[in-house]
Amino acid sequence: MALNCAAFSFNSLRRSDTILTMVGNCRHIPAAIKQQWVTMSAQMKPKAIARVTDTSHRTINRVLRLSRLTGSI
Repeated sequence: MALNCAAFSFNSLRRSDTILTMVGNCRHIPAAIKQQWVTMSAQMKPKAIARVTDTSHRTINRVLRLSRLTGSI
């Protein structure tokens, strides 16, 4: 699974025998959502998309750049 984080900070929390690993603010973003951002970018600027979708503009810019460079998400 790909994570959308620039820097990784691993914090381990112990709960009895289970170790939970938390990775910064990372969360998996489904391809359908990324495709929607690319579609929205035809009419909106990345900062506006970020505001509407409550996502970092940096994440939006990364997805749009990847889409431009590779032709896929």
